[in-house]
Amino acid sequence: FISFCNNVFSQDTQSKEYYFYFLNKQKTDLTEVSRIVSIDNVISDTVFCYASEVQMEAFQKVISEYKILPHPGVQPEAIMSDGISSKDLWNTYPTYEGYVAMMEDFADTFPTMCSLVSFDTLSSGRELLAINIHNGASASSDVRPKVFFTSTMHGDETVGYVLMLRLIDSLLTGYNNSSEIAFLVDSLNIWINPNANPDGTYWSGNHTVSGARRYNSNFVDLNRNYPDPQDGPHPDGNPWQEETIAFMDFAGEIGFDLSVNIHGGAEVCNYPWDTWSQLTADDLWWQMVCNEYADTAQYYSPAGYLDDFGTGVTNGYQWYTTNGNRQDYMNWFHQCREFTLELSKYKNPASSTLPDYWEYNRRSFLNYMKQAYYGVHGIVTDSVSGNPLKAKVFISGHDVDSSWVFSDPDNGDFHRYLKSGTWQITFSAAGYISKTVSVTLADATRENVSVQLVPENWVPMVSHTITFPEGWSGFSTWVQPENDSTEVIFGPVADTLIILKNLTDVYWPPYANNLPHISPNNGYALKMTHETSVTFTGNAPETTTVSIPQGWSYLPVMVADSISSAVLFNEIIDRIIIVKSFNGDQIFWPETGINTMEYLYSGRSYLIKVDENCTVTF
Repeated sequence: FISFCNNVFSQDTQSKEYYFYFLNKQKTDLTEVSRIVSIDNVISDTVFCYASEVQMEAFQKVISEYKILPHPGVQPEAIMSDGISSKDLWNTYPTYEGYVAMMEDFADTFPTMCSLVSFDTLSSGRELLAINIHNGASASSDVRPKVFFTSTMHGDETVGYVLMLRLIDSLLTGYNNSSEIAFLVDSLNIWINPNANPDGTYWSGNHTVSGARRYNSNFVDLNRNYPDPQDGPHPDGNPWQEETIAFMDFAGEIGFDLSVNIHGGAEVCNYPWDTWSQLTADDLWWQMVCNEYADTAQYYSPAGYLDDFGTGVTNGYQWYTTNGNRQDYMNWFHQCREFTLELSKYKNPASSTLPDYWEYNRRSFLNYMKQAYYGVHGIVTDSVSGNPLKAKVFISGHDVDSSWVFSDPDNGDFHRYLKSGTWQITFSAAGYISKTVSVTLADATRENVSVQLVPENWVPMVSHTITFPEGWSGFSTWVQPENDSTEVIFGPVADTLIILKNLTDVYWPPYANNLPHISPNNGYALKMTHETSVTFTGNAPETTTVSIPQGWSYLPVMVADSISSAVLFNEIIDRIIIVKSFNGDQIFWPETGINTMEYLYSGRSYLIKVDENCTVTF
């Protein structure tokens, strides 16, 4: 189904990693080929690939005509240095030891601005390192967008490696000299990992990058080794590599919001998806962001730079499909906006060219960081406790294929990147009532939205303030106190309270207390030295039915204002002997026809006498 070039070249059996091409003149689907070898680039009908020895054997069973090419990782003009001493010129590659020394020097020189993080030590002893530029913010409470720049997961694609070291240096040294850099460092939580595959880069030894390899030490392409939204957890048929596991754990721990994965071998901004043809929900946003990157780089570079596909921008699948790549993994499984940046046609160019690539891209790096500040941002919290919530942030009619985001469970912050428009954004969390907010956003602007979600079964707190007169009075509250302890409620007025009682129990500080709780279903009497107010805070009671025992008792009032005696006592009129207020100004006496108690008032209790047990409902 595929036609190929006629010349067959012998393999270098000592290499173990092969670089070659074949012709696909019929422009047929390359999906099956991509499952056998790692497709690196497709230019017209020419397909460039990498293969391990095992992959090459499988490939030869399907395709017999191909051409072996010199490995692009071989670079005789790779000038090496210890890193630190060459920072003024940035025209050398660091040895592995030089790389580590540079990363340590950043952290040592700027201890309040950044930290060095080693998120894995590989079997080789080499480390996966990142600099976190946090400017002193505590990681546990930082609600700023988390930005991730990472490079060289293909070990022979080395331009981004040095440029990321220089980006770290530029942000740290430029903070006090550039308002633009100061704004980014203050507004964002920035993470930079210069080399994601040090075993591949230093294949020939820690002293040189010449001879660098695409694959890791197990001959696995790390950019085909991630879980894939279409092809499952192991699309390449290999176990997850230690580098893959480290990056997956790292992404899960930090929760990146915006990311770029830097490569070489082409000059283009490649945005999702790679695994399938459907476009992302935010395809227009991706086109805008990537075109801004490419346009800026083209403006500051010679004609012809970063202009693959004419514009320097492509959708990944429209270029060629890959499965198990990190770009799709981050977007699908972590809702992190990540694109793949191909910085140079030459994978491992002469070190003397590195300053040129920096000059071409440095402004675009900063522009992309700014995108992390733009968009819709905010905090989601529990409306009752104020605690942060993990909530789904979803736009109905827009979001598909995992394009929604979630707020951080520790701090509640969310960051949603969108093209200009008016968006109806719904916030939802298990156990809470969803809330939809309308947000109007312009390009290159920021809108802040704070959202409080109400628990589904939450009953709002209410308050009831009662003013007690000097001397004796009867009282009750219709509120079920949040804390019903008599000492807690009346402790603050203990200097004015003489005694509090019902018909059987008493609270008489400091002498006696066998009345430990206050209930809305009971009435009480108390004596004050002078007029005093007390506020009862809690919830409405579960029931407003009150049991009245035979004989005398205190009748509470279970309403927030007042209630008619005729309505309240209608069902028990035959049981009532008499009802009266404590000060005697109201009487309800059915046998005599006397009723000066037109209403019973909230906050009071009344003396009531009935001839047998009964109930009354407010």
